[in-house]
Amino acid sequence: MLSALAVSGYTLPLPTLAGGADARSEGPRTDVFAKLAKLSATQTKARVELKEQRDKFKALFEQARELATDPNELQELAEALRSRELEAATILVPQIEQLRKNLASPKGNADTPLIRSWRRLAEESLEIGITWLELYQDLQIRLFKLAADLRSTSEPGSGVLSTADEVDEHLRRLMAK
Repeated sequence: MLSALAVSGYTLPLPTLAGGADARSEGPRTDVFAKLAKLSATQTKARVELKEQRDKFKALFEQARELATDPNELQELAEALRSRELEAATILVPQIEQLRKNLASPKGNADTPLIRSWRRLAEESLEIGITWLELYQDLQIRLFKLAADLRSTSEPGSGVLSTADEVDEHLRRLMAK
């Protein structure tokens, strides 16, 4: 079975989010266009890294599903993933908040071709950062569900009470004990 240490083999370094405040700073036009070109290249790299991370997490889940025998191991794997997500969040969340702040600023709403280009890069970076964290959360949910499914077949569970009469009957039995 996969150990919690396996998570490190399936996580990539965090992407660099493009579109920060320095990208929209005024200066000589050639410098601004060079910055936009550099940000665009950073953006493209981040999109590729996001797809690679998605593919790695998909492979991790498939491997976990194939090798899953113990729900506790799956839960440990999900918890290890949660730790990695928290580490990623300490880096990405401040960048995400800064991008949101920059996009909401009056200068970020100016209607010039340059600002529109910067704004598009910043919006895409915002989406990449959020999606990166969502990949962690999605895989955790899938692993916890897989663990719960394994438990439901191997461990006795509580019954499902789907009508008011069943709930009443259940409560009467509890009170009688």
